[in-house]
Amino acid sequence: MKKFIFSISEGIQVVIEATNLTEAQKEYEKVKEEASHIKVKTIKVPSKRPTKKGLYEHLLELKEEGFFLEPKTVREIKDKLAELAIHKPLTSFPPYLNSLIKEKVLKRTKQNKDGKEIWTYENGS
Repeated sequence: MKKFIFSISEGIQVVIEATNLTEAQKEYEKVKEEASHIKVKTIKVPSKRPTKKGLYEHLLELKEEGFFLEPKTVREIKDKLAELAIHKPLTSFPPYLNSLIKEKVLKRTKQNKDGKEIWTYENGS
């Protein structure tokens, strides 16, 4: 007995054992006929675990909610995310804020707060 491999459809193959190719082809035709009566429906199963959002996505959500209508410091941004149970160190924020500035989602300006000049972030153009 020899093994012969035939494709029924894209991604589906059948292995038929037969003594020769002619016998295998006859068997393949039977299998192909049976398979043509089978209806296949593909459904997308939602993942059980929601995908995690990164700091970038959280900052975009804050913007969409109107958080950046007034200028905010990095500390104020960190505190707002902490209220939402998103805890990140202050050192994590600058790269994401810089990306949002370059994309003109946010803009930053230096403001004088409590006698110190600090960067504040608000809605971009």
